[in-house]
Amino acid sequence: MRFARTLGLAVLLSLLLVLLGAAVGLAVVGVHQSWPLLGLGVAAVVAVLVALPQAWWSRLPFAVGFAVVVVLAMVPRAEGDYLVGSDAPGYALLVLTLALVLAAVVTLPRPPSRRRADPAGRTTDSLR
Repeated sequence: MRFARTLGLAVLLSLLLVLLGAAVGLAVVGVHQSWPLLGLGVAAVVAVLVALPQAWWSRLPFAVGFAVVVVLAMVPRAEGDYLVGSDAPGYALLVLTLALVLAAVVTLPRPPSRRRADPAGRTTDSLR
């Protein structure tokens, strides 16, 4: 029962963090043409990334929500124009998105080891 409650809470928090990442991504896309506001957006993204704990349910969903909004903003519109242009602020936003996703993936917690030490200090495979 406790595991199910913890798992349910982790799923709920990850969904909320996807929405938070999408909201932050939308805000940064909206202001990315102004260098000072883009700098503020970068600071906000870094602050959230540092504040979130290293867990599968925290940093990665935030980064995915952010990246989805930025990628959707880079798709050409029906009129033939772009929301994120191919200028310096647009490339800076793309680099920010790639760095955010990379940082979220690199800082994922390591899976637990399947090896354990026996009383003599040698490591053995626990699956045998």
